Amino acid sequence: MIGREETAVRIRGALLVGTPPSSGTQVSQAFLGRGDSPYMHLTSQELWNQDEAFQYAHRAIGGAFEEWQRDDALRTDGRARRFMFQAFETGSGIDQAQLVATQTDALIGVVNGSEEPFISLDYLDSLVWANLWEGHCHRLSGFGHAPFWEAPELFEALLIRYVYSRVSLESQ
Repeated sequence: MIGREETAVRIRGALLVGTPPSSGTQVSQAFLGRGDSPYMHLTSQELWNQDEAFQYAHRAIGGAFEEWQRDDALRTDGRARRFMFQAFETGSGIDQAQLVATQTDALIGVVNGSEEPFISLDYLDSLVWANLWEGHCHRLSGFGHAPFWEAPELFEALLIRYVYSRVSLESQ
């Protein structure tokens, strides 16, 4: 393009919450199956009725659920869910598990609730991480898919610790 400079983007860190690095064949290991999570099928379902939106949003938010969250879930363009999960399943893009296994420049933090309803926490623990923050995936006891919503003070403390650990690495 004329007049536009190309700039390489360097990601120095990422904090993952409620999403596993996976693609293609890893998806069945990374996400809980229907037997483990009765609402998992809704993750990729394009159209939801009122009850499905309530069930999914309530399961995703946990005890901190509010009715407006169901309404927002219903307003979400269902094609986004379908396209996102199709991309996961077909392996579109990069091999995310391979990336976190080999990427040493970016500090990767992983924080999930111990009662995560959609993601296999054992899968996350089984991955090879080249630069995993504090050397392990964090599990917040008693919380689910949205620990930042369910326990904002606890999550914020972890987020601040993560950010400052990234900043201290940069200054060395």
